Amino acid sequence: MGVLVPVGEGQARIRWKVVGQPRLMETTLGIRDLEDEPFSGSPDILAEQVGDSLIDATIGVATQISNQFTLVGVEVMIMTADGPLTGEYPMNIVGTATFQPPPINTAWIWRKNTATGGRRNRGRMYWPCARLGETAIDAAGTITPANVSAEQDDANAFRLALGGNGLKPVLQHSDGGPSTVVTSFAVENIVATQRRRMR
Repeated sequence: MGVLVPVGEGQARIRWKVVGQPRLMETTLGIRDLEDEPFSGSPDILAEQVGDSLIDATIGVATQISNQFTLVGVEVMIMTADGPLTGEYPMNIVGTATFQPPPINTAWIWRKNTATGGRRNRGRMYWPCARLGETAIDAAGTITPANVSAEQDDANAFRLALGGNGLKPVLQHSDGGPSTVVTSFAVENIVATQRRRMR
């Protein structure tokens, strides 16, 4: 089920490409101004702020990304009273790491935690395994503790980097009601799979 972005907030799409696959992969995240003011600037600048946060958290560093993947960039949609505005920040960071990633329908899961209870106030983010080698996953889909710990460090750093760039992550809802601030990300230790054709 999709979400409705409240007026004054945005939604970021972090876009990835993998060798041999024409379709892009996307990780989406709701964003709000750090001081809860409605976004009024350029969506291109907002997309750049998200992109800078990826680099600050080492998620967008070529040496950490498999050479089978490219971090294409960030696309942002800001909802205004007159309708959506879109912008983008091209990054085109080609990975240089030589490890073999798992199949492209495999993903990390980051849980979005909030200070409010109930299923409505919990969410997930799916990240392509651009920074995870096949050998770090066992037959049951469990990721090695060292890799989970490193990914958790990056998740924590990303949230802090968003704050440093004037943003806060939020959980947006399907009814368009007020979003809920994400207080932390928690990395799952088992990979997810997504239903998608690979050939």
